[in-house]
Formats: sequence, C-alpha cells, structure tokens
Amino acid sequence: MKYYDIFISYRRSSYETANLIATRLKAAGYSVFFDMETLRSGKFNEQLFDVIDNCKDFILVLPPEALDRCVNEDDWIRLEVCRAMDGKKNIVPVMLNGFTWPDPMPRGMESLSDYQALTATSTEYFDMAMERLQKRYILSRRRIPLFKLLKYASALVLVL
Repeated sequence: MKYYDIFISYRRSSYETANLIATRLKAAGYSVFFDMETLRSGKFNEQLFDVIDNCKDFILVLPPEALDRCVNEDDWIRLEVCRAMDGKKNIVPVMLNGFTWPDPMPRGMESLSDYQALTATSTEYFDMAMERLQKRYILSRRRIPLFKLLKYASALVLVL
C-alpha cells in the first residue's frame, strides 16, 4: 500500500473545495490522500484507517453544519476525526464560509475546536489560505517529483 503524508476529510457537499485543496497540495509536491481519486478495491474502512494511521497531517474541510451528523456514532467524518485524534495527528480544520462550531460539540470530539484552524471563507482569500496552510500548518515536507529531480541532475551533470 502506498503511504500518504496528508489525509483530506470532507463532506460530499464540500467536494469541490476539498478537491481544490488536494490539487493545490499535490501540485506543490505533497503526497495527498483524497478518497475519490485514491481508493482502490477492498474494504473501504480499512483503507481509510490505514492511511490516517500512517499520515502526518489530517486536513478537515468544514462547510456549514459539517459536524451536525457527528452525533451519530457511525458517521464517517466522526470516525475519521476520532481516528486522527486518537493517533495524535496534526489536525488542521479548514473552516469554510458559514461554518460555526456546534454547541455542544459531539461526544468524543470536544477538543476538535481547540486545534489551530484555518479560515478559507472566500475566493479572494483562498490562495492566501493555501499558502498559509503550506507554510504554517502542515508538518509534511514537499517532495520533488522524480522527473524534476532528473531534470536538475541532468543540468548539473552538463554544468560539470
């Protein structure tokens, strides 16, 4: 199984934003797990939990009312967040326009609002939020794609 540095958790209602975050991070050289692109055949829950267990960063995309269904023990966002919290992952909540923390928080998730959150509420601030996410919030390191590494190595050989 391939290992990823960053896991992106989201509600289907925020698919476009989550996909945009994944695309930006991949383009910047990060290894990102985004379920719609990455899941293979097999047991869904085992694959998700394995990736969460082995990643460094857990990005949680929060549209309005994203945590309302987390009162249900079998809600997937709840299961993913609790797994990340239990594994002491670097959790980065990304709050979208209109999101507010529920009061009370779902049982077992009370400390989620204590994590340093990033606000990405409008298109004009999205680029700035993505830059801040990479520079200040995630622990993972960018990886230089192999083709770029070979290109740089070839240039260095020619210079020598």
